[in-house]
Amino acid sequence: MKTEMADFVFILCLAGLLILLFCWCFKHLPRERWQILGAVPLNKREDGAWQGVNFTYYGLLTANACVLAVILVFVLLGSEGIQTPIIFLVTVMVFFVCMPAARLIARWVEHKPFTSSVGGAFFVGLLLIPWLLLLIQYLAKPWSEIQLPVMTVLAAIGIAYAFGEGIGRLACISFGCCYGKPVADLTPFFQKLMKQFCFVYYGATKKISYADGLDGKRIVPVQAFTVLICCLTGLAGIALFLNDRQPEAFLLTVWITQIWRVVSEFLRADYRGDGKITKYQMMAAIGAVYAVGLTFVFKGSVAANCDIIQGLTTLWHPAIIIFLQVLWLGIFFHAGKSKVTEAILSFHVIKEHI
Repeated sequence: MKTEMADFVFILCLAGLLILLFCWCFKHLPRERWQILGAVPLNKREDGAWQGVNFTYYGLLTANACVLAVILVFVLLGSEGIQTPIIFLVTVMVFFVCMPAARLIARWVEHKPFTSSVGGAFFVGLLLIPWLLLLIQYLAKPWSEIQLPVMTVLAAIGIAYAFGEGIGRLACISFGCCYGKPVADLTPFFQKLMKQFCFVYYGATKKISYADGLDGKRIVPVQAFTVLICCLTGLAGIALFLNDRQPEAFLLTVWITQIWRVVSEFLRADYRGDGKITKYQMMAAIGAVYAVGLTFVFKGSVAANCDIIQGLTTLWHPAIIIFLQVLWLGIFFHAGKSKVTEAILSFHVIKEHI
């Protein structure tokens, strides 16, 4: 009974925090004020001003999403009694596989050097990670009896991905990317339906402005839909995971997120590659079918007797705390340093305050 109550409190607290976050973000992030977090002067110009580099809320929100996803992996796998070094190894492996894939898939599909694709990264990770887990077990067998319940690990990664994808879309709202179609392009029925829920972006540096000139217009809030659908899916996945139903948690998170990716592509106005059916939609559909096969192959490779309190204590270790901080900083500087905007800064003394 105590374990069930702890599970309920954990899910309830997480849901409550997410609701507060989403209410604020949906209201404020489309505004011009919430794109640039800060600017750092680099080189002084001849006119006395400084040329600077911008750091964005996109980077801050992306770093938050990634670190939360990693925290969930540690908590969920730790709750099943998997040792912390093994969880760390799995986490590093996922980033090693998925981060290069995000950039390479985006270049292949969109032909843009500074674009990343979370969907592409997840597709590559889904294909490779189950077999890499088996490889780790095989290579480590002569030295250590590492127990990696593959389905349990895949379920934790699926849940983490759902939250990472969902919260990461808040970054897209701030930057003005991954945007939906203008409400005016919809049928009269859907125009009336979307009128109360649309986004209106402001600011010449938002991608929706300089790419398609749609700032100031009512836009289908496809990012907000993704946030809600993915995070609700993640919460349902956690509930299944904590009740030792990892195959169902894995299949639920993969199927709903990937089916929604297929559907949401039809609502988007930004460039997604050539063709009516995009390569991202094809990858999502293939990934959903592939997940069914993985469930049948690894359905017996699961852990049991989940204890969320044990999982939460996994985080209370100096090495894990430092790792999460370093990871956050690395992602923030990688994703937050703007490559498409720059700043011109000037400084002066307030004489009245001397």
